[in-house]
Amino acid sequence: MKGRALLGKKWSAGRLRRYREGVARRKAAGLYEGRLDPRTEVLTIKCSNPECGKDFPFTFSPRISRTKKRFCTHACQLRANHDLRTRVPEADELREMYKTMTCAEIGKILNMTGGAIRYALIRYGIPRRKAGGRTKAEKCKATSGQ
Repeated sequence: MKGRALLGKKWSAGRLRRYREGVARRKAAGLYEGRLDPRTEVLTIKCSNPECGKDFPFTFSPRISRTKKRFCTHACQLRANHDLRTRVPEADELREMYKTMTCAEIGKILNMTGGAIRYALIRYGIPRRKAGGRTKAEKCKATSGQ
C-alpha cells in the first residue's frame, strides 16, 4: 500500500515565496498587530519560588490575574509546589500512627494507598512490623512506646 503523495514533501520555492509575500502584505495592512489588546503589557516580575527569586519577563493581558503566583520555569514551579503535593505526614507523626494502625488504615485516613505509606516508612527508616497478627504482648509493647 502506497503512502500519501504529499506526505513528507516540502513546499516548492515558488509556493513558499508566495506565502511569505502574502504574510508581508497582511502585516503592512495592519492585520498582524503586535498586541491584540492595548491593555496588554510585558512586565518584569520576580519568581514566586523563595529559593529562586529570579526576575523574568511576563506578558499580562486583561484576562490574566496579576495576583497569582508566577514561576520562571516549570521546573521551578515543581520545586516550589513539591511540599504542597505530598500528603505523607512527618516521620514522628507517621511513627506514632504506625504503632496502633496498619499501613492500609493510615492510607485510608490520609486518602492514600497502603503502598505509599509503606514506601514512606522505608524512606523515613521506620522499622516495619512482621506480617500476620500480633500477640497481645506485642500489642501492649507497641502502644506503650518501647
